[in-house]
Amino acid sequence: MGWPVCGIVGFLQCGRLDTQADAHLCAMRDALVHRGPDDRGCWLDADRGVGLGHRRLSIVDVSDAGSQPMQSASSRYVIVFNGEIYNHRDIRNTLEKQAKAPAWRGSSDTESLLAAVDAWGLEATLKRAEGMFALALWDRERRVLMLARDRIGEKPLYYGWQGTRFFFASELGALRQHPAFKAEIDAQAARDMIECGYVRAPRSIYTGIGKLEPGCYREISRRGSGPAMAYWRFADAALAGAAQRFAGDFEAAVDAVEQRLHASVSRQLLADVPLGAFLSGGVDSSVVTALMQAQSSRPVRTFSIGFEESGFDESDHAAAVAHHLGTDHTRLYVTEQDALDLVPDLGTIYDEPFADASQIPTTLLSRLTRDHVTVALSGDGGDELFGGYTRHTQGVRLWRRMARLPRPLRLLAAQGARLLSTDQWDALVSSLERHVARRALINQPGRKIDKAALALSAVDEADYYRRLLCARPNLDDVMHLRAESDAAGSSGDDSFASLEFSERMMAWDTSGYLADDVLVKVDRAAMSASLETRVPMLSPALIELAWSLPPAFKTGKGVGKRVLRDVLYRHVPRSLVERPKAGFDVPVAAWLRGGLRDWAEQLLDRRRLAEQGFFNVEPIQREWREHVAGRADNSRRLWPVLMFQAWLQATV
Repeated sequence: MGWPVCGIVGFLQCGRLDTQADAHLCAMRDALVHRGPDDRGCWLDADRGVGLGHRRLSIVDVSDAGSQPMQSASSRYVIVFNGEIYNHRDIRNTLEKQAKAPAWRGSSDTESLLAAVDAWGLEATLKRAEGMFALALWDRERRVLMLARDRIGEKPLYYGWQGTRFFFASELGALRQHPAFKAEIDAQAARDMIECGYVRAPRSIYTGIGKLEPGCYREISRRGSGPAMAYWRFADAALAGAAQRFAGDFEAAVDAVEQRLHASVSRQLLADVPLGAFLSGGVDSSVVTALMQAQSSRPVRTFSIGFEESGFDESDHAAAVAHHLGTDHTRLYVTEQDALDLVPDLGTIYDEPFADASQIPTTLLSRLTRDHVTVALSGDGGDELFGGYTRHTQGVRLWRRMARLPRPLRLLAAQGARLLSTDQWDALVSSLERHVARRALINQPGRKIDKAALALSAVDEADYYRRLLCARPNLDDVMHLRAESDAAGSSGDDSFASLEFSERMMAWDTSGYLADDVLVKVDRAAMSASLETRVPMLSPALIELAWSLPPAFKTGKGVGKRVLRDVLYRHVPRSLVERPKAGFDVPVAAWLRGGLRDWAEQLLDRRRLAEQGFFNVEPIQREWREHVAGRADNSRRLWPVLMFQAWLQATV
């Protein structure tokens, strides 16, 4: 069995390939060496104008039988594949029972996938396959290129036409290696990024290049592209679960969640290389680690990251969970110098502008982990599926109270909340610690109050959600770039209108924030270190179960992830994990006033901003002066601007 976690590239053009096509394809492929340092391959059909390239990170089957591009036994199909099919042995068994299996050449899941496509066709195969993947499949008989992506979007796939050439790749940096590629910035994508820190699908930062939607496949021929075809839709799974609610009581729900998550973890433990887990000490990573350790005969390798700034350091909690579970634990402390050394590289690591500040510890954690193991399981997805973000609980209650007030009064309240800076709010709440129960306090109150003040101006629930999620609801003050339409940047999907507000936010988070921010962050950080990550929470069976649970099982009694917490309490004492949610945050505000100040000032130089023409200079300069002087914490608004500037510097 082979897990080809790697990078894929290719092109299709209207006409015969020229003599330079092979060199161009190799340059594109080798731009992804960090995604696959162990092997490489190219395949071209000059007459048909098609080329496929592949970089490989070997996890299980390291033999030549797993090399790509790979041809099917029938020779009809050629594939480049990035990811893992966790149930590929089941697919092989089914093919053998149906007498449709070829004479197997090896044990890779890529070969299993090709055999299934030969027997059943692509759509039927995708519906049976469980895993994380992006693939490109050339059909020699029909002369059609087919692209497909996993259900939630764990693995990336960019694609699009430029003139008479069609390009695709795991990362945009590979496309920039082709001399015919035109890197023109999409105005709406840039506005998305400055508003919320990432580019929303289906756009990319480049005009004419998109992201293939999760759960979809698409056919491309020399005549053009067909429509995106969905073989699985998250909205369908969520709404079907909501329509047919789980019939058992809360304890039965805890049993069911544990069983399905146990099965998902079990499938993802298969590897012939060292394997471990990210462990923050929070609910999600702790429950995944607990179920890993329960199935392992030796201590699981676990990894966490801490900060010298005590308000951001949760590594002691992770160490306590690790000690209780008996894992072999390693932790790294991040200093300001570590951030200073890494930040200039972020524009290259994240080949599309990206500004979730937790990208810093995620990248450093991936590097630490890769020094010891090749594969790491993470707890991502738990917040979105089980209601773990503060907005799912406290945010809903706040909106219900706010909505009773006329909007003018809410605007006045927002102004009042801003009378104190975020640092002053932090100091005030800290002074109350001796007089208020710890669980009644919140971590980083100043930033949360700043978010609440922004949300007080919301027009409706969708706008309220957008303001909680994004740092800048009004971009015209700071950006020159204008876009013709904001259709792809809407606040939420109307498909979920029948759900109550907390579940609607969970659905929007899963289909948007999870796919476009969280999974992008983890993929780029891990792949930059040649580390494979697996996400057990995102198995289709667990997703379907989570959406069948009554909302009260997830966010009842003002507590998020109720059912998931009770799974964890069967393995870890409540006292080790019961604390306010902190997230994977970093002290960016302090770093920007300290070791990162020179770097930031260079990127925000008045002349540079004016010459580039993307931003209105004076508002950005004013925010920077306020931040440096300590009059306000503008780090949340400035970080996307800085990351956009860093990306420009790295790619132009």
